Amino acid sequence: MLAITPIILYVQLDLNWARPKPSFTSYYIDYLGSLQFIRNSGPMWFAFALLIFSVIYGLVRVSGKGQNTSKEELKPEFKHEIILILIISLCAFLIRLIQPIGTSILGMQLCHFSQYVILFIVGTLAYRNNLFSKLDPKSGKMWLFSGLIPGTVVWLAIMILGGAIHGDQSFNGGLSWQATAYALWESFVAVSMSIGLLTLFKEKFNHQTKLVKILADNSFAVYVFHPPIIIAAAQLIKPLAWLPILKFALLCLICIPICFAFTYFIVRRIPLLKKVM
Repeated sequence: MLAITPIILYVQLDLNWARPKPSFTSYYIDYLGSLQFIRNSGPMWFAFALLIFSVIYGLVRVSGKGQNTSKEELKPEFKHEIILILIISLCAFLIRLIQPIGTSILGMQLCHFSQYVILFIVGTLAYRNNLFSKLDPKSGKMWLFSGLIPGTVVWLAIMILGGAIHGDQSFNGGLSWQATAYALWESFVAVSMSIGLLTLFKEKFNHQTKLVKILADNSFAVYVFHPPIIIAAAQLIKPLAWLPILKFALLCLICIPICFAFTYFIVRRIPLLKKVM
C-alpha cells in the first residue's frame, strides 16, 4: 500500500500518461495526500480489512466480553450451517440495496463484506471451541458436492433466467428476485465450499511435505509481492496475438514459480521481512 503499489502506479505512468511525468517524490506526496494508498491498495486491501477485524477482535478479547463461560460442548450441526447461509444472504442483500456489486468505498467493496465479517467471526468461534476437529467427513463430502455440482447448475439457471446473458445488471443489488437469488446462491456456495474444503483437507491432506511447507511459509510474501511480477510479465507477453485464456495459462506457468522463488531466495532472507512474512 505504501511501498509496492505507488512504485507500480508510477512506472505505469509511462504507458498511459500524456502529460509530462512528475518526479517520484511529488507523485508519492500526492499519492499519500489524496489517500490513494487506501483507494489503490491493490490486493493488500484484504490484508488491511483483516487487520481491522483482528484489532476489533483483540479489543473484544481484552475487554473480557468475548469470553465463553458456557460449559456446554458445541458441535457443528446442519441447522446451524443453514442458518449461517441465511444470515449471510440477508446481510448481503441488505447491504447491496445501498452498495451494489461493483461499487466501493476507499477501495473496499462493502457488497461482499457480509461474508468476510460473518465468516471471520464464525471462524474465530469455531477455533476457540475446537469445532474444526469435529467436522463430520460425510457431511463435509455432502457440502463439497453441493457447492460444486448443484451450486454450478443453480448459478447457470440464475444467470440464464435472470437475463445476465443479455446484460441485465439486476444481480448487482436492489429489490429484485435476481439480487435475492444471487445473494442466496453466493452465500450457499461460500459456506458449502468452506465446510467441504476444510473437511477434505483435514481428512486427506493434514500433513506437510518439505515442499508444501516451503510454499506455505512463503504464501503471504507471495501475496504481498506478486503484483509487480505479474504486471511485468503481462507487459512482456502483451504483443502476443493469443486468446486471453491462453495468455492467462502462460502467465500462471511463468509467474507462480517466479513469485515463490523471489520470496524464498530474496524476500524472506531479509531478517526484518522474514519476521512479518
